[in-house]
Amino acid sequence: MEAELPVPDGRTKLVILAGQPIEIGDDRCMLFTFADLERRRTVMP
Repeated sequence: MEAELPVPDGRTKLVILAGQPIEIGDDRCMLFTFADLERRRTVMP
C-alpha cells in the first residue's frame, strides 16, 4: 500500500509499504519493506 512515512525532520516521505508475517525460531514477527516513491511525487503533477 502507499503511505506517507514521517521522518525525523518533520517532513513525510511517500513510500510503498509491504508487511509479511514471518517466524524466527519460536518468535512470530513482521517483516516490513519500504520503497521510496519521493521521485514519483516530485516528477508527477
